[in-house]
This record gives sequence, structure tokens and C-alpha cells, in this order.
Amino acid sequence: MPANPFDLAGRTLIFTPDGRRKYSRAVRPLGWDPEDRGKRYQKSAEIKLQNFRFPFSGRKWESFFISRNWLITFGKAFPERDPVRFGTMRMYVDTMLETPAISALYKPYLTGTVYVSDLPDRMVITYYARDDRMAVFGQRPRQTFDFQTVLHSDGRVAFNYGSAPSAPDEAFRDGIVGLFPANLTTGAEVTIRDSGTDLSRPESRSSEVQSEVFHYPAIRDRGEGVADLSCRIIEVLGDEFDFFAFNSQSRFDQQETGPAHGFGGYYWGNIQAEVEGIGIRGNNTTPCQSRLKNSWGFPVWMKARTVVNKAHSAYGYRTPYDEGLTFFAHEIGHTWVAYASYMMNGERVPMQVEGNYGHWALGLHSPAPFPWHGPENGSVIGGASWRENPDGTFTPTVGWWTKAGGFSWLDLYLMGLAAPEEVPDMFILRNLLQLTSGRAGTYTGEQEIITIDQVISALGPRKPPHGEARKTFNMGFVYFLLPGQTPDPELLREHADYRDRALDHWRHVTGERGRLTTEIP
Repeated sequence: MPANPFDLAGRTLIFTPDGRRKYSRAVRPLGWDPEDRGKRYQKSAEIKLQNFRFPFSGRKWESFFISRNWLITFGKAFPERDPVRFGTMRMYVDTMLETPAISALYKPYLTGTVYVSDLPDRMVITYYARDDRMAVFGQRPRQTFDFQTVLHSDGRVAFNYGSAPSAPDEAFRDGIVGLFPANLTTGAEVTIRDSGTDLSRPESRSSEVQSEVFHYPAIRDRGEGVADLSCRIIEVLGDEFDFFAFNSQSRFDQQETGPAHGFGGYYWGNIQAEVEGIGIRGNNTTPCQSRLKNSWGFPVWMKARTVVNKAHSAYGYRTPYDEGLTFFAHEIGHTWVAYASYMMNGERVPMQVEGNYGHWALGLHSPAPFPWHGPENGSVIGGASWRENPDGTFTPTVGWWTKAGGFSWLDLYLMGLAAPEEVPDMFILRNLLQLTSGRAGTYTGEQEIITIDQVISALGPRKPPHGEARKTFNMGFVYFLLPGQTPDPELLREHADYRDRALDHWRHVTGERGRLTTEIP
């Protein structure tokens, strides 16, 4: 259960300025503003105030910005990209305090439609919100959650919240609500904050910042907190683990999309000390100087994983766990892949997504010889399996998004599971341009052939080579409970079932060349 469940549905929250940059708060029955919804927006935009200047954070503003997730900011737009990837709600609050902001309900992946109505005495911003990427139980919401922000010319701010979605598995159980003026510190004096309180209660001291963060328990310092737990497990059970995967009986406050689908984040381990010629540089080491190669950076909520698995079974996937298994193989694969480059005209040329080191560029032809299912599928690390059309255009027949792929021959070579002579020539499409919409649309691009010799020329030969490389690694599957909890028998069975399927999946997508064990001597 969340620490502070969202309890403002069906209410109106009004913040009234007192003339000294502070606000009092009132909670009333819902007073939905019935005016025409106004102009529709689906992307970030700057909104000009036509009839008045709005007083907030010590200034009177002539415009404001609506971010892609509908946070209202003044002076500059909120970052389009997630500013705190893998962050907790509290980290987002810290980011908001850097820019004057007003939040009726902020979550990093809200989507939907917003309407802005410009009236003589107020601006009415009406939201029809969904959280497609991080629903509470890993499913897209079947309904929208409707709410409004009303900016009055006298500086009052009202939040109107419609009825909560009736289905218990909808997304709107956590988020950030409140007023966040910027520049809160003047010399040694810090502006009074009324934050972390229950905004549904009308009692309030007059304060400049009034906010509530509806959140779930958090893992301390993202991956570092889990690293400490990894060391504790190793201390008790011995240094017998190469990887850890963590599932949790409870949801944690982590806003990356993946936990609903099976991704737990990673910190890099000490694979660099053992392997050369794969493109990873540096001397990262794991906590407690163990043999651990990599680990989930935070736990995956088992309930979300379970619901996603069952939902996907209706789509004809090989097993109901395809979504989570793809992310499982993807993240373990990151231990070796994808950091490679190749030599072209005397220069090293990267093969990754620009600005996203560790994932193959979409234009890389990376078919998987041992896909999880289907006669043809792509690498779970990125790229696609491309088909050249008679007119010289290209179509990605399959890619990592199918949740049914495996590892390409290049992936297997970098992992030590294939000899260099097994890696066929590849190609990459440069200056890729999409002509038709959709992931399987038509593209133009300049085809550039890549050989394994070019890769080895850029990286050096793999050491240890295929014949001497480790093929078997020990994996610990850990099930987290909060203090005082007892294991849920059904979820614990799901955890064990997922473990067995993950081991089978790894054997399959590596062509029976790789093996994960769960044995402790």
C-alpha cells in the first residue's frame, strides 16, 4: 500500500495568497469549472495569458508552460526528457523547486489530452489523463482520470479532481500535488514550507510551498541501497553469485517504466576485470569486492510482473512471461553488450543509439539466430531484422519490441558464446529516414557493410576467446518483503515460476550455449 494514498478525488483544493507570498489552503466538495474546454493540446506548449498577468513566486507572469506530462511551470519549460531517470517522487520534488511550478497531479509518464480555456478572470486547464507506461498493476488504464488547474487573476490556484477511476487497478494512486515557487532561500532565511502533509485536510499554516507527495516505500539511493543488500546476502550465503535478480512483494517508489514489465535497472559490475575486447572501458568494481558481475538496481514489483505476464498471454506469445523475460535477457546481456564499435577508413565508428550508449542503433541489422519464438526475430539489445525492398527502401521486419527475440551473432560473440568466424557480415543503415509511420514502417538509408574483422580491429580480440570463455554463471533470485510482512503464497509461487522460466529462456536464446544456475555449493 502507498504511504499516502491519493485521497483528493471528488474534491476541490484552493490555495489563496495572503499578500506576503504565502498561501492558506481550503478543501471543498468538487466545484468543476463548467466553461468551454478551450484549445486542445497534446504536446508541451507555452501558453500566453491574454487577459491578465498571473502573480506567482514573486512575479507577475505573462505566460506559462505546460510540460508533456502537464506540469505547469513559469519562466522556462520543464525538461522534455525524464529529468530524474530511475528517480523517486521525492527526487522529482527537488527538481521542481528549481523552476516555479504548479502541479495538480504530476507523474513522469502521464499522457492524454489537455484543454486550456482563456477567460477574463481565470485560466482553466482541464486534463484527461492516462498513465500508459506505469500503471499500478502494469496494465494501461481503461479510463482517464479528469482534473483541472484554475489560475485566477487574483493569484488563487484551484485544483478540481474528478471521481477516481472505478477499477482498483488504475494508475492514479500516487503522484505530486502542490505549489512550488522557486528560489526558496534568501541568505540564511528559508521560506516556510508546508510539505509532506495531507492536503485533503483543510488545516494549514500559511506557507509558500504547499505540497504532498503520494509515494510508495523507496529503496535508498537507487542502486546503492540494493548494492548494500547484495553484500549482506553474500555475507550470509557466501561469494557464490554472479548475478542477482530482485522481485518484491510490494511496489517501490521508482518511476521508470520498466518495473511494471520486468526491468530492474543495473549497476555495472567487474566484468571489465575478466574480459577484454568487448568495448567496455574503465575499472568499475562491485560492492564488497565480490565476484558479482551485475545486479538489478531496484526490485520489480511481483504483482505488476504477474499481471503483465497474464495480459500478454492473450496475445499469442510463447509464454505469459515474454515481456519480463525479454527485459531479463536484455539486462543480463548488458554485462557484455552493446558497447562495440568498428573500424571504417581508419576511424572507430559507434554502433549504438546516439546518446543512448549500450543499445544497438535501430539501423543495425541484428537478427537473432535463436529467437525465443518465431522463425525470425531481432536482438533484445536493439537494432532490427531489416528487409531490403525492391525499390531500395528498407523495412524492419522484427526488432527488440516484439518481446520474442534473442541475441544476434555479434551479441553472442561479445558474450563469449560464439567464435568470430560464426559471425556473418552485418550492415548498418546510416542517415535513416522513416517514410511511413509505425515501428514496421518503410525507411530509406545508406547501407554500410560491417564485418567481424572490422569490429575486432576496433576493439581488439576478445579475451578470453570463445573456447576459454565462461559459459555458466550463478544467478540469485531474491524475493523482498517489507519489515513485518509475511510472504504471499501466490506471489511467492509466481516468483519461483518466473525463476524457472528465466533459466529456460536464457538457455534457449543463447542456443544452449549459455547456462544460468541457482545452485549454492
